[in-house]
Amino acid sequence: MKKCVLSIIDVSTLLDIGKNQAYNIVQRAYLQPDKFFPVFKIGNSYKIPKQPFYKWLNNSNTYYDL
Repeated sequence: MKKCVLSIIDVSTLLDIGKNQAYNIVQRAYLQPDKFFPVFKIGNSYKIPKQPFYKWLNNSNTYYDL
């Protein structure tokens, strides 16, 4: 079964940023999913669906001050 969600570590690796910066982006996305991507909080963990994250990442028309 393929993994369909990303973790903070995955986001950090994909964006080539530190873990704290990845947390900041994911937390902002959690609060403003219409500007970023959907995020689910399960307990103390954030889970990011892959497809919306990649769509956000590849959308060259949308830039937000992170």
